[in-house]
Amino acid sequence: LPPCIGSEVLCFEPEARRWSGVGGGCAPGTPGVCSGPSPRFGHSFTGTVVGGVEKAVLYGGFAKNGAECSDCWELDCSSFAWRSLYPLIPENTPEGRGWHSAVCTEDGLVVVYGGLSKGG
Repeated sequence: LPPCIGSEVLCFEPEARRWSGVGGGCAPGTPGVCSGPSPRFGHSFTGTVVGGVEKAVLYGGFAKNGAECSDCWELDCSSFAWRSLYPLIPENTPEGRGWHSAVCTEDGLVVVYGGLSKGG
């Protein structure tokens, strides 16, 4: 596993050539206190527009202990507020996975392909 797995959100401003931190997910060392997704690696983070508002959708990845994550989160790119999208339809939730690819279509649909999971 990587030596440091974080949950912070960083933004790069190309015109200013500057990085800035805008918040994070779970508070380190504080189980159950979350404002967003838990720390992870190998996830997808895909930009989209929903109702005219720029969003980013985080899906899957691996937790610090190596377990696959199957949760899905939406980040509002104007307020930087997280919203859990999991489980949307519990019986239709895909198996947790990481190292997959995700893209957003013109109509806002996020498509996930492939990846690595215990089930194959």
